[in-house]
Formats: sequence, structure tokens, C-alpha cells
Amino acid sequence: MTTGSGTTRALRVAASILTLALAASCGTRLGRPEASAEPRTAPAAVALPPAASAAASPVNPFAAEVRDLLVAPCGSCHLSTLETSKPAALAVFDLALDPWFVGMTAEQLEGLQRRVSGSDTIDEDAKAIVGRFVRCEADGGCR
Repeated sequence: MTTGSGTTRALRVAASILTLALAASCGTRLGRPEASAEPRTAPAAVALPPAASAAASPVNPFAAEVRDLLVAPCGSCHLSTLETSKPAALAVFDLALDPWFVGMTAEQLEGLQRRVSGSDTIDEDAKAIVGRFVRCEADGGCR
């Protein structure tokens, strides 16, 4: 049975996937022109592991929600299931894996926080959730 917040999360993931598919088919990423003129094909679908929209990680309770929030702004590079993914980005984190954040160093977590904080496409509530995720991972501040 899906709860109200589970339905909201599922709708957010679906909207993010649609955004990525549209951006890939238009040759743009989040409204910005691509540096490369190579033609792109839209992904048929982005399949995240079942835990992506299920319960929070037992290690980090913010992990699933942060993954859902990062799909649209970061997925074109950080989703190994997309042709647009970049090996260097996947070496940091892959949103298609569960858990997606395993192996991130403190420096990489800080980098994620910096990029999200400086983004004009991510709202303030989402930035706060990413901040909680980073604090939880970096120093166990899971509150």
C-alpha cells in the first residue's frame, strides 16, 4: 500500500525521469545548450532500484529522498542507465545503484553539498534535505 508521501515521492521521480528524457531528446540538459553537438536519443526509461522509492536507508534516512531529488539535476551524468552518463561522475556516485552513495569520500560529500547549494534549479527545501544527508554521512549527524 502506498502512503501519501510515497505517492508524492513516486510522482516526483516520474517527473524527474520525464524531464531527463525530454532534455536528452531535445539535445539540452536542464534548459542549457549542450557543449557537444552530438545527436542524442531519449532513454526508453530510467529504472531505479526498488529501494529508491521505498523506505529510507537504514544507514542514512535521507538517502532515498535525496536520490529522488538528484535525478533531474544530476541524473544525466550520474545515472549509469543513461547514454549521457559520464565515467568520472559515476566514479563519485551512481544514482542507479542501491545504495547510490557508497564509497563517497568526505571531500565528495562536500562537493555534492557545494554544487547543490549553488544550483538555481534546486529549491531551498531540497537543498536543506541534501544538507541533512551530507551531515549524516559525513559525521553521523542524522537528525
